[in-house]
Amino acid sequence: MTIRFISKWWAPIAFSFIAIFVTIYPSYKNTPPIRSDGLGYHIWTRAILDGNLSFCEYAHLDNSQAISAPQELTGRCINKYPPGLAVLRFPVMAFFTSSNHDQLRSSSEDTVNQIFSLAF
Repeated sequence: MTIRFISKWWAPIAFSFIAIFVTIYPSYKNTPPIRSDGLGYHIWTRAILDGNLSFCEYAHLDNSQAISAPQELTGRCINKYPPGLAVLRFPVMAFFTSSNHDQLRSSSEDTVNQIFSLAF
């Protein structure tokens, strides 16, 4: 019976021990923090509307680690968030972003974002 139990359950038991170990002693550094407010997507939408994908005018966001410092070679700043979701939400969010007086985000954008998140 013991051999049968071990041959049947060795993988789930080993996986459980490994999962517990890496939970207690993670093998990665949990920084920089990941922003969950969607600011990276707001920046993409604003930059597409402005026609300036350099992102350096948003350098004040460097303290939140959303935008990098200007690169030596190109002089451009890098948005750490990819444009994928921003491009998908652009047809809807462009109207609300363009009406928020050149700010990166507004309460109307947040409301529309939450409504679409619930709807889809």
